Amino acid sequence: MSINIGDLLGNLTGGGGNDDDKSGGGGGGGNLMKMLLPAVMGLLAGGGLQKLLGGLQAKGLTSEVDSWKAGGDNKPVSPSAIKDVLGDDELSKVARQANVSEDEAAEGISKLLPSLVDKASPQGQLPDSDGLSSLLGSLTKQLGS
Repeated sequence: MSINIGDLLGNLTGGGGNDDDKSGGGGGGGNLMKMLLPAVMGLLAGGGLQKLLGGLQAKGLTSEVDSWKAGGDNKPVSPSAIKDVLGDDELSKVARQANVSEDEAAEGISKLLPSLVDKASPQGQLPDSDGLSSLLGSLTKQLGS
């Protein structure tokens, strides 16, 4: 299974491909997502995705998480839910790595995560940890090229 980084970013930014910096700190639209994606990949590796999804489910967001794995529309998750599940230390780490504010990081993750899970689970199941590591590695390589 493979996820094309351009397709993923296109989905997140409405397919516009406009990478202009639209906000003060880290940037807007696709630019923010491109800045965040490497830090998010690190966050999700090594069981981090399952931990994050489990945390969201524990906060009562099971239907949202399930919608990302199923066909159809992805239900949104709020930046505040991302902040609650990640905690200040982890969110701060992602924000520093991406050179954005913590609010921008939470906003970006809240937009990135549903689409990433959706693309990673075309048959409704996330890949096992080896498959997920391979997938994240592939995305990271695409970012570098």
